[in-house]
Amino acid sequence: MALANDALLLLSPSPSLGRASPSFSSRATEMVNLAENAHLRLGPALHIGAQPSKWASKAPVVIAFLGSDERQCDVVIRGPGIEPLQCAFLRHPGNGVVVFVDYSQGETSRVSHTEYGPKRKHRMMALSPKLKTSIRMGAPATRRMRFLISWPDSPYPRPLANDAWRMGELLPPKKWVPQIRTGFELILPFLDRRGDGEIRYEELGAVGHGGRGLVSKAVDVDTGNLLAVKTVRSGDSTPRKEQSIVRQELRQEAAVLGRCRHPHIVEFMGLQHYQGSPALLMQVKEGDISDLTQWVRNDPQLKPDIYYLADVVNLQMLRALDFLAKQGLAHRDVKPKNILFVSGPVSGPASFHFQLTDFGGAKDWGDTGEDVGAGTPCYIAPERIWENLEATWSRKRKHYRKEFCKQDVWGLFVTLLWIVEGDGLVVTHLAPAIDRFYAEIEQSDTSPDWRNVMSNATADFYDTTQTWGQRVCPRSAWVRMAQLKPEYRASAAELLRIVSSQAPPPSLPSFFPRLLNSWNRRQLPA
Repeated sequence: MALANDALLLLSPSPSLGRASPSFSSRATEMVNLAENAHLRLGPALHIGAQPSKWASKAPVVIAFLGSDERQCDVVIRGPGIEPLQCAFLRHPGNGVVVFVDYSQGETSRVSHTEYGPKRKHRMMALSPKLKTSIRMGAPATRRMRFLISWPDSPYPRPLANDAWRMGELLPPKKWVPQIRTGFELILPFLDRRGDGEIRYEELGAVGHGGRGLVSKAVDVDTGNLLAVKTVRSGDSTPRKEQSIVRQELRQEAAVLGRCRHPHIVEFMGLQHYQGSPALLMQVKEGDISDLTQWVRNDPQLKPDIYYLADVVNLQMLRALDFLAKQGLAHRDVKPKNILFVSGPVSGPASFHFQLTDFGGAKDWGDTGEDVGAGTPCYIAPERIWENLEATWSRKRKHYRKEFCKQDVWGLFVTLLWIVEGDGLVVTHLAPAIDRFYAEIEQSDTSPDWRNVMSNATADFYDTTQTWGQRVCPRSAWVRMAQLKPEYRASAAELLRIVSSQAPPPSLPSFFPRLLNSWNRRQLPA
């Protein structure tokens, strides 16, 4: 029998190792040789995924069910402690990762030496061709059988359109609960890692850089869900001093995210240590706002309505910035690359959910420690351009805390301009004005009067932002964001009141369903 094109994995008797009873292997061999499994047999192993599951019409995520009930199960397994529906191989609906789940009421399945018992409430595990995985079934221990999982040809199931294990492109915006009606209702809780031990994950590869850290995608081996893992970039080219700084930034970022639970701030899943260095774990998203903006610009049907995208990004990010301001925190690096999104089935603006990420440079308004120089040129607020400005004048001001958090409003303002106009505005016009602003500040007295410096140094800078801001963004909220002096710039709370009072354009509800349909039809790279 030749391997089917859609064959996923092989289930073969595991050889006896160490103290394992030799009967473990013989009992598994008996199950492979059962007449009911003849259509799946390939030599000494069983094909999993070679035939459509009996559950395909009721539960498309099922690859194969194992158990003693031959009417309902794809693979028949018999013996002491084996239930009618013992366990199953499922395909994660959001990313295609193969997951093993124990559905036995007696919890009598054991995978990769991790027992699904009361000590761990998650009775499932993601499978990987890189992991040596064995499955034990039955009870008591002396009567168990053991199988070894192996991967024929390719570990990536061909029916998966996006080769998701390798790419890790998609993650469902909602929590996945593998519920299968099996005669009784079995609900397995989705991952909630707080207080439940360390997350075991396998990295899929680097996807980018967050500040001076390395960001990789990984799969949680206990659930099959994808993670974003931020670690210290290591190697001969990275100085040890810089690595030490990044480690400190990661711990600081974890401390900030730990107190920032908000719908529009990326979900923080924990801080762990890997090979002596901290690893920051977060939920992975579909992309950042620059990816989505570029997609809109390249679509002639969507490009004329790009203002609607900017308006919804503005609204959702203002909610996040208002939350941070109430905590006395400033993100200090608001820019397109730090605004992530997921798409969903909901129609209207809610089709896209935006979240702020990369809090490595975040700072509390009362923090008097050394400034790590967070921020990106063009997106840094004017009041931060002069070095040590906060220490020399801002703390003496009556409303320092309120004005301290307004620096993020400036970053959001420039982000909105970039969404609408692109690099033509930010790079060609805003960047030269900022350079002139820098030069004027450097030539001024070391202890200047702030108002005089602003008057002398920002004429071109002010003209650029005001002229382009009013022409490109005639909305009143956007103009209030473009004030150079923080005392005149609107806060996130004030801007939310302005935005909430404005009626949405009549054509706004139709834009996002069109964008969602266009985005879902995109061709992901092979």
